[in-house]
Parts: sequence; C-alpha cells; structure tokens
Amino acid sequence: MPQRWNAWAITLLSAGMGAGVALAVARWLNSSTTKSATEDGHAMTDKTVRDVMSTPVITVTPDTPYKQIVETLEEHRIGAVPVLRAREVVGIVSEADLLTKVALEGDPAKVIEMPAHRRARRRAAGDHANNLMSTPAITIASGESVVSAARLMDRHRIKHLPVVDEDGLVGIVSRVDLLRVFLRTDEAIRKDVTAKVLDRILLVEPGTVGVDVRDGVVTLSGQLDFKGMIPIAVRLTHSVDGVVDVVSHLSYAMDDTPPGGIARLGRGGKLHA
Repeated sequence: MPQRWNAWAITLLSAGMGAGVALAVARWLNSSTTKSATEDGHAMTDKTVRDVMSTPVITVTPDTPYKQIVETLEEHRIGAVPVLRAREVVGIVSEADLLTKVALEGDPAKVIEMPAHRRARRRAAGDHANNLMSTPAITIASGESVVSAARLMDRHRIKHLPVVDEDGLVGIVSRVDLLRVFLRTDEAIRKDVTAKVLDRILLVEPGTVGVDVRDGVVTLSGQLDFKGMIPIAVRLTHSVDGVVDVVSHLSYAMDDTPPGGIARLGRGGKLHA
C-alpha cells in the first residue's frame, strides 16, 4: 500500500473504523485527491449539468405576449422558456403556467381562496411573460452534478432548470435530459464498475469479483477481503453513471466489524494476501 494510503488508513483505524472500511475509504480518499481520469476524461461520479443541458437556450423577455410564448414553445418543441431581463433570469414560463390561464378562464373568484389558488388566478389574468412566469427563478450552475439537479427539481416540483454561470444563462436542463444518463450500454457500465470501483478504489485482484449488467442492473458476485468493504462496493457501484440498481452476492474473507473490534475469518473464505 502506498505511503499516503497508509496514513489515511492509520488515521481511520485509530478512530475506531473497521479494517476493511478504513482501507476502502483510504483508497477512495486517495482516488479523490489524485482525481485520476478514465479514457473518456471523466471521473466516476462527475456527470455534470453541463454534460446534459440543452443549448442554445430559447428565451423571452418580460413583455413577451402570451400568444407569442405559445408560438415559441410550439415552434421549438420545448416545454418552457426562461424570462430574461438584462441577461438576468427573472423567471420561467412553462406549459403549465400557460395552461393555468386556460383552466381558470371564466372561473369566478371565491370569497375564501387558498393562497396558491389566488396566486394562480393572478397569473392566469396576465397577458405577458412578467405576469405569467413562475418566480423566483430556480437555477443551477453548469458545474453541478446531475444528482444535484434531480434533487433540486424534486424539491421544488419543477420540470426545467435554467443553467447559469458567471457569464449568465448558458443552457437549460429538463427531466428528460437528466434521464439520458441511463442510456449507457450495459457493457460501458460493466467496464466502468470494473475499472473505477474494483480496480482503482478497492484494488480487487482481477477475476475475484464478477460484474454482470443487464438493463442497467449490476450484479456483483465473488469475495472481498473484508465484510466492511461490501456496502462500500455497492454504494460506489450505484454512483457509476447509468446504473439503475445494484444486486450484491458478495461474500467476505474476514469480518472486520465484530463486537470488541477483533477481526475474524468469514465463512467459506480466507484472507487474501
């Protein structure tokens, strides 16, 4: 084990971490520190918004009329347009915002209304983007991960995110864009799991662990040195782009997490040299 990995492992062991977990985390820390890349120039979990966003971005201004917005969406086959004021994204108009006007047309105001319904009615009464748009604008930086974008969409219950950086609006990402990460072939996923998880981080000897991928579901089989390395192997495999799920049939040679902290041999296995 390289000297830098020894330092990490010793520190983690002294904190009470099991041998297998300490070793795996030390290897991961070293891999993250060196930022080694694969043949395609990407690290294991660095799929960013920049990689999947759509460009160029079709936009409107606050004074763009309702009909023109509808025509813009239809012409470009898109579901939403950011609203720009002097290069600043001040809102976004989606198909849902435009349909609110149709849905509430002729609907009489009620004496008692929920705040959300009252806001929707105000938007429905608008004829231009500044009245129709959803605000404040929820945006994301181009360097953020695809996972971060998905969480942001889920948290705010939105389908589109304008992408911004120091130069302003640079793209837009939709739910469909985020799902493209799952279009990788099973063979590409298998190669990444083998090279990035097993070879680079866990330093598993070739042929020790089998990797089978079908429709994005990865099945790991074989034996690892330590019990504590199994959940780490599963978690790291989950982080590989395109992985839908992970099934573990892994066994271990040594249980590094027993009561009292003394390692022991696992059933049916020997500790690898």
